[in-house]
Parts: sequence; C-alpha cells; structure tokens
Amino acid sequence: MHWITLAQLTATRALLSGRIHTTPTLAIETPTLGQIYPNTEFFFKMEQWQKGGTFKIRGALTRLLTTEPAPLGVTAASAGNHAIAVGLAAREIGIPAHLCIMNTASPLRVKMAEATGAQVELFEPGPQAYQAAQAIAEEKNYLFAHPFDGSAVTQATATIAAEMIEQSGGLDAIFVAIGGGGLSGGLAAGGKLLHPKLKVFGVEPRGANTMQQSFAAKQAVRSDQINTIADSLGTPMTTDYCYQINNDLLDHLVVVEDEDICAAMAVAEQDLKLAIEPAAATALAGLIVHADHFRPHLAHKKVGVLICGSNIDASTFAGYIERGLKRMTAPSTWLRRPPDLAFALAFLRQTGIQYGA
Repeated sequence: MHWITLAQLTATRALLSGRIHTTPTLAIETPTLGQIYPNTEFFFKMEQWQKGGTFKIRGALTRLLTTEPAPLGVTAASAGNHAIAVGLAAREIGIPAHLCIMNTASPLRVKMAEATGAQVELFEPGPQAYQAAQAIAEEKNYLFAHPFDGSAVTQATATIAAEMIEQSGGLDAIFVAIGGGGLSGGLAAGGKLLHPKLKVFGVEPRGANTMQQSFAAKQAVRSDQINTIADSLGTPMTTDYCYQINNDLLDHLVVVEDEDICAAMAVAEQDLKLAIEPAAATALAGLIVHADHFRPHLAHKKVGVLICGSNIDASTFAGYIERGLKRMTAPSTWLRRPPDLAFALAFLRQTGIQYGA
C-alpha cells in the first residue's frame, strides 16, 4: 500500500514553505556513539528548533490548511506540545483556537500555549480533555485537530524525512520516537517513498509502549497503564490508521526504560550541547541501549536520529540529567558495557550535581 505519493509530499512541502523553519540535519561525531558504533556516521535532525519547540507545527498547519471548507476555529486535546502547535497554526491563519490541556502538563507548555492567544482549559489526566475538545468542536462548529491520526499528519511528518535525506546526502536508517505513531508512520512513509531501502527504527518508553502492545495484539489497542517521564509520548492509545501504517513500514521497534531516557538526555547535553525533553531523547536512548542488536546492521552506514522537541523547564531538566548520570555509572543496568566513568564524573563536577548523595 502507498501511504503517500510524491505529488502529495511535494505539495505539502510547498504548503509549509515559509510558514515553518527548515531545521538543519547535522553530521556530528559524538564520543558516546563513536565508542559504541565506531564505523557509523550519524546525522541529527534538529526539530527541537522548530516553531513551538517541536515537530508538531507541521501537522497542525497541514491539517488546518488542507481542511475544506476552511475551519471557523479549531480545538485540540494535548499534554502540551500539540496544543502549542495548534495555537500557533490557528494564529498563523487567523482563526480562534480552544485548547484542552491535561493539568499534569508542564507549566512551561501551558504558558507557551496561552502565549499563542488561544483559549486554554486544564483537565484531569485521562479521556476528559479529549471528550471536552470534541464537545467544543461540535458546539462551536470548530475543527477537532487530532494529535497524531490521519493522512494530513502523515503528509506533514513525511516532510521531515525528505529534509533529512536531502540535507544529509542520503541515509540508510532513521531512528524515531513513537507516541501515538503519527510521527513515525509519516517519517517512514516519506523516507521509504524517496529511498525504498531506508530502514526506520521506532523507539517507545516501556511505560507507554502502546505500539508494541498493538503489534503483539495485531490490532490497535488502548492502555490504561501509562507511566513515563516522556509525557509527549504518553498517549494511552494508537488508532487503526497509525497501527496499520507503522505495522506496514517500521523495520523494528524497541522499548527503553525511563532511566535510559534520562541517560540519553545527559549524552545529548554533553555530546551535542542540547537541552531536550525526554521524548526527544528516546530515539537516542534506543540507539544506545540496544546497540548489541543494531551495531551489525549499522556498520559503515549513514544513520539519522530525529530530535523531536525541547519543551522542558530548567529545573525538571536538571533532575533528569542527575538521574541519567547515575544510570550511566551503573554498568549492570545500562549499555551492558563499562561506561565512560571519567566522562560521567567530569560532567557531574561541571554541572555542580552532587553524585552519591
């Protein structure tokens, strides 16, 4: 099945041109990955520098600009990042937005959503925010913008793969984090359209492994047991559409623990000089933690890693970095190899974190 055509991909790129940032894909040699994958070249797609701090603006704008008739307004439910993107997209095209955000969302994200000029309401975790957003859409005749489902999201996130391939001069594989599956499905669809031999590897937090459960059940499932620091990936469900596209196009899926994600955040800060949120470190965590599996397949290859967002406050970031550094100094639980203790301890001294307290 063809999930996207070249004409659709080209049209979506033209639609978004001038409305979003064309974020760079940078070839960076990192000490950590260099030790683990000595014969692999890595390229990092810096989508954390996108408008709104994540890739989400691509899907929000595409949905609003391709809906006919043009929506009178838009509503959305979110843990924060999707709401920010929908608010920005609504402001861009001049329509009102009513955003339903879970009250467990980072206060930083709530403020960013409010700064778009949208009306923002907070709800208890669970289905309440989705139900409220859908009710508002019906009452006001607004468009309900789903955070990850549908062909508009596929076409929007496919543009990321197209940029990565062009900016890197071609890739053999891409690692991407999975929440509901819209990002991974679209990236795989666009990437394999342009380069059929491209491998796409998905990474989920173990505490929000809805796609892994769906693969095991051979159908989309819902999970009421979501528990991960990567709240942007913490959707309690996937959809039939997202299950099908990921099942069709993903080459492999792995899961990682929250402590692995914290360690990957520390690696990103030290090696890449990036302060990123847990969801954005999840793909990197999978690449590192499951090196024994991936190393034989990635030797002498060009590998892309999508850094998908950066919406995290400084205090929370510092706490996760501390957890990550402790993980890195516990060889029995991370990497299955002796860690670079000198690096970890030097970084502890550099940041002023008191290790072992």
